[in-house]
Amino acid sequence: LNEKEEFATVPVAAVSRPPKLKKKPKLHVPEAIRLQKIEGVVEAILTVEADGSVKKVEILNSLHPDADVACSLFIKRTKWKPGIQDGITVAVSGVPFTCRNENISD
Repeated sequence: LNEKEEFATVPVAAVSRPPKLKKKPKLHVPEAIRLQKIEGVVEAILTVEADGSVKKVEILNSLHPDADVACSLFIKRTKWKPGIQDGITVAVSGVPFTCRNENISD
């Protein structure tokens, strides 16, 4: 890749190997979500950098504003095995991710 292409972000559908979750920290469930016993999922798409860090998180399916923020912060703490295109590690956009809030009890 030339210097300009080296820093390009590739759509998840175009890579030969998509990013894979390597390290998943504990999801912090906000107090408001626990007290209201809200259960469900927050769906997001993200951009995973070539170093395995998460650059961007976009919430697609909201559960509750507090749950959305918690999910976004959680995703930004995850570590990924980067995507590969033509044998080269690349940044990948459009990676789907779901945070689940379930079985919440006091």
